[in-house]
Amino acid sequence: MDRFLEKFKEKRYAFPLAYAAAFFAVFIMSFSYFLLNHKTIIWNGDGIEQHYLGLLYCSRFFKSILKNLIENHSLVIPMWDMSIGFGADVFTTMHYYGLGDPFTLLTVIVPEAQMDKFYCILYFLKLFLAGFGVTIFVRHHGASKTGAIIGALIYSFSTWGIFYCLHQYCFMVPLLWFPYVLSGVDRVLEKKKPYFFILSLTAAALSNFYFLYMIVVLAIGYAVYRYIWLYRGKGVKEAAFMAGRFILYGAESMMMAAVILLPAVMTMTTSSRYSADRYVPILYNLRYYAKYLSAFTGNTVPTDWTVYGYTPLSVLAVALLFACRKRFVKTKIAFLVLFAFSLIPFAGFALNGFAYVANRWSWCLTLIVSYIIALMLTEFARFDERQKKIMLIAVIAYGVLGSITTISRSEQSFALIACLFAEFIIVIVARESKRNVNMNVLIAFFAVAGILI
Repeated sequence: MDRFLEKFKEKRYAFPLAYAAAFFAVFIMSFSYFLLNHKTIIWNGDGIEQHYLGLLYCSRFFKSILKNLIENHSLVIPMWDMSIGFGADVFTTMHYYGLGDPFTLLTVIVPEAQMDKFYCILYFLKLFLAGFGVTIFVRHHGASKTGAIIGALIYSFSTWGIFYCLHQYCFMVPLLWFPYVLSGVDRVLEKKKPYFFILSLTAAALSNFYFLYMIVVLAIGYAVYRYIWLYRGKGVKEAAFMAGRFILYGAESMMMAAVILLPAVMTMTTSSRYSADRYVPILYNLRYYAKYLSAFTGNTVPTDWTVYGYTPLSVLAVALLFACRKRFVKTKIAFLVLFAFSLIPFAGFALNGFAYVANRWSWCLTLIVSYIIALMLTEFARFDERQKKIMLIAVIAYGVLGSITTISRSEQSFALIACLFAEFIIVIVARESKRNVNMNVLIAFFAVAGILI
């Protein structure tokens, strides 16, 4: 059996199959209620009233074009539809609901009677591909295969993935495409072929302009940050050359998506929502900060679309990261910058297109935390006494801050504190045990348990 497993690990398809098996198992456990009760995952609110009906409309739209092409040998693309309100432009109205999403094209082969089931299949498929994109990204940056799978599960099954994406189907766009765009940025910076970057950015542009803005702003920040570390001291000429490459490839993506993107941009920039005066406070109210820790590890939502849900394991991983002296400096800085952004209202205002304060960019912080968990997997098996003390301090601080005020105290916060203390104790016992405890399996168990809890 061991010999078979060793040979299997050497196969190129071994890792994708291992990820698929892990993802499918966690998905089944997470959504077993819906499966056992024969329920769909379509939310009885915006899910059914907007996103499901939007998917149904897009299906009819594409089918009508295909039918006319087959029967009349004529390519006619309707641009205006009198059945939308008192009449509306099709592209600008339906872009937000996935008209340009490459996955929406698959609806042409789906009967309308089965569209509710296909809606659920698309959710599953996008969540799976989002996680797979994370495995590509984190493995490129030094994570082990097992760590990559654990990080991908934390990312896909974060509160954004299994809560907001169920409520607002279009919120799947940044979760899905952001890891691929960053992997494309890495390839451009390493002077490899740019196709990965161009295609992933094009797909994001076609899918949703609102989230494209956030993806582009954060990707630019990532590109500048990575460039500083890769090409320090190379001079202005090298910087101009690299900036030119990104501008050229980005322009290619925008031109490829322009037929869908341009009408959406013109409509959104003239919206009254973006031209109104907004008050942006310097800090959030006390309730936001009091509930922040519960939101970081659980499904609490402090305010302003702030959602994380990285499980109690994330506290141990982040603490261990900062306990590693003179190592992982780039990751530490990136985490601190994004963490600071999550505490300042202006960051949410700027990343929301200067419309109003909303942390709808929190999937980006989800990615860095998932990467930290993936990266720290090997460190859990070899931490020293000093690192153990730092993790203990982090655990105690989390427990105190999570229960010090009446606002932060809740059944969920106490449950999360108890889980964190239990995980810390088990890790310490396993690390100091004379038995050969497989730390990878233990950490994977904590990750899955945190997701299900």
